Amino acid sequence: MSEPIDNTPMNPATSAPQPPTTELAPKRRIDLIPASQIKSEHLDWLIPNWVPHRSITLLAGREGLGKSTIASNIAAQATTGGLTGKPINVAYVATEDSLSITVKPRLVAAGADLNRVRLLNVTTDAGRTGALSLPGDIHLLADALKTNDVKLVILDAAKSAMHSSLDGYRDDDVRQFLEPLASLCDDLDIVVIGLVHFGKRESTDPGKLILGSIAWSQIARSVLSVAVDDEGTIVVTNTKGNLAPKQVSREARIESVTVDTDDDKATEVGRIVWGNETNRSASDLLVSHDDDDDRSEAELIVVDFLTSQGGSAPANDVRKQIMAAGLTWKTVQNNRKRWGVNTTQREGGWVWTLEQAHPEAMSRARGSRDVGCEQVDTPKSRPEQGHIPHPTNDGTSRDVPDKASQVTGGPRANIDDPTDPTGDDQHKQDDPTGSFLQSGHDYAHDPTDDPAGLSDTEQAILSALCGYPMNVRTLRGCFPQAQLADFGVDDLTPVLDGLVHRGLAKEEPKGRYVLESAQQHTARREQGQ
Repeated sequence: MSEPIDNTPMNPATSAPQPPTTELAPKRRIDLIPASQIKSEHLDWLIPNWVPHRSITLLAGREGLGKSTIASNIAAQATTGGLTGKPINVAYVATEDSLSITVKPRLVAAGADLNRVRLLNVTTDAGRTGALSLPGDIHLLADALKTNDVKLVILDAAKSAMHSSLDGYRDDDVRQFLEPLASLCDDLDIVVIGLVHFGKRESTDPGKLILGSIAWSQIARSVLSVAVDDEGTIVVTNTKGNLAPKQVSREARIESVTVDTDDDKATEVGRIVWGNETNRSASDLLVSHDDDDDRSEAELIVVDFLTSQGGSAPANDVRKQIMAAGLTWKTVQNNRKRWGVNTTQREGGWVWTLEQAHPEAMSRARGSRDVGCEQVDTPKSRPEQGHIPHPTNDGTSRDVPDKASQVTGGPRANIDDPTDPTGDDQHKQDDPTGSFLQSGHDYAHDPTDDPAGLSDTEQAILSALCGYPMNVRTLRGCFPQAQLADFGVDDLTPVLDGLVHRGLAKEEPKGRYVLESAQQHTARREQGQ
């Protein structure tokens, strides 16, 4: 049985044991040193543009995206010389995962030299097992790092090393925690990588997403943001780089591997597989939509649905449409009145009613609409493991990952808000045809096209696109799970790209697709595009 952890509250400034002394504390003194006496030095990188030497780097992202797996990969490469050209010792401070069940197998999967990995163990004066507590333990930590010649420290998670009396949401407390650690980096010529979590809100400024005070990102010299796209591809970007000459993004995926354990059994753990550099930034993936686009798309869905229901529908039914499209209910609630939607409470609950003055409702009342596609009548029926780039011994940097090791996908990371409906609830529809095919528009093809050449999947997608631009995730929300299964494809992107190639659809910025009208299609043909 493991020893109980000693969590006795202590003053963070004095939590490390101090030897008894009867001497008076030395007086403080301030000296002003001429800048000419300071020896200037060039900047070294543990990972070019991502992790500078002698400073703190934060590895930030939402839960479940693989931050610990990425950190294990960085540690493994450091121990085998994959980062600096020569092996270095690493201290891995893990507080959220079991050392024997998760941390060690993950390091093995990453290919680490376990003899160069040091796992932290804290023992109290009473002989109990404790936890690293900073800044009180800063001198003990410094001694241990020097004794073991450690050059890289990974705090997984960083906030777990903060003394219990400090608040991660207060600037002063965060600075009291991080500033001594930053000084330690400079004094010992080491790197500290701290794992931090993003909150649930959306923003293009990752510094504001980190749970807690903005001081976290202010003190760190580099922030590596981790995000995932709709296809499950991970993107890592240095979204803050005070010392980096440029922003660098790299794609990755996580694969599952089997690792033999010391009890003659085996366990499954994740391993990062690096892809190539990309011009996409993790910042762009940290928001589902641009705010204006989000409101516009949500408005169209609400108006579309209410119109199809005769102008009014239960609020819960409207909410199902929004959730199925991957949008936020709060956006709808905040903008409902602007869209001309009134609410009334009836015996069965709240009911949403669309004002007839709304231009979309007026257009629908005439039996047709024009939202960027052909005017059509509205019928009642509805149809290999890579490496992070690192410098060579001659000072130049090189990209170790194979150019052939493209990211081809992998298990999709869970990025759904846990407060939203999950599982089958996300796809429950009152209408068996799906979430917002309520417009009922069939694809109005160009007379020169051969509709017989379109598959059922392509016909269904074109019908869905007739309403307004949609990204892949939103488009998937148009169809119930059973229909998606009938399509026989896991990813709709190749189908969409094929429609774009044939001139039946076009791709707009931010990965949105829209139906191309007959006029646009004809003009494209005449121009030879």
